[in-house]
Amino acid sequence: MKIRIGTRGSELALTQTGLVARAIEENLPGISVELVTIKTTGDLRQGTADAALLDKKAWVAELENALTAGEIDLAIHSGKDAPNDTAYGTELCAVLKRENPLDVFIGRIKADGSRLRFEELSEDAAVGTASTRRAAFLKALSSSFRIREHRGNVTTRIRKLDQSEELEGIVLAAAGIERLAVKDLDYQCFTPEQMVPAINQGILVAQLVASRTDIKEIVAKISDPATEKCFLAEREFSRTIGADCHSAVGAYARIEFGKLIMSAAVLSSDGTTVLRAEGGAAVTEAARLGDKLASDLLEQGAGELL
Repeated sequence: MKIRIGTRGSELALTQTGLVARAIEENLPGISVELVTIKTTGDLRQGTADAALLDKKAWVAELENALTAGEIDLAIHSGKDAPNDTAYGTELCAVLKRENPLDVFIGRIKADGSRLRFEELSEDAAVGTASTRRAAFLKALSSSFRIREHRGNVTTRIRKLDQSEELEGIVLAAAGIERLAVKDLDYQCFTPEQMVPAINQGILVAQLVASRTDIKEIVAKISDPATEKCFLAEREFSRTIGADCHSAVGAYARIEFGKLIMSAAVLSSDGTTVLRAEGGAAVTEAARLGDKLASDLLEQGAGELL
């Protein structure tokens, strides 16, 4: 049996889809995988003046169209980029074990060849990010930071940092750096308290047609139970809170000593207001926990910040 997996054509997307393909072929002898590269609206408009206006759908719509048309059997997305409004008749499943979910700081190269540390930033440092959430957390850490829009794939963003005369550092997801195995790159992870990760950051998700039980069985073979529970908790939180890619919202679930623990935050765009919620539940109550934390934040007034 051969299955066709749809992917964007970026280096990171191909690397991540390759991980899924290898896991399928290693765990399910007799199944071969064909990668189908598909350009999305987001890919075509990346680097343009209106790139900041794009929503998550712009990065997945063409993959969804291919999926519902039967041109591919699966589509692979970064969990943090998967929108809440998926195509009718499809569903999302977390696959593989979650990669490092944290955000990282990468500083400019200093005269001695080392990279600037976060604690070495000047008081009014210019820091690059394209994320509303990261920008808000940076401003919460220091209101004097100057946030600069910084877009592109992982290697492009690092190159642009190294060529910049203004930027002292940038913030990226640890998962992308670690999956790409970027060599000789010194970076610092923010703690979840300093910067609550994006919803489903570090998780890979497979999108499939809900009626394809044969594909569901394949996906189940490469799923990680702990990651799936965290995915469900954070995803339900996202649905309830009503967040989108332009919201300063973070949620991070993990399993500790057999219990599902979750923390979440909603911020004003300037970082002056930070609303937080934390909780725990049995791993079988993942969706309920996500819904409860979202409801707690909405009661605190999060809706006014979204």
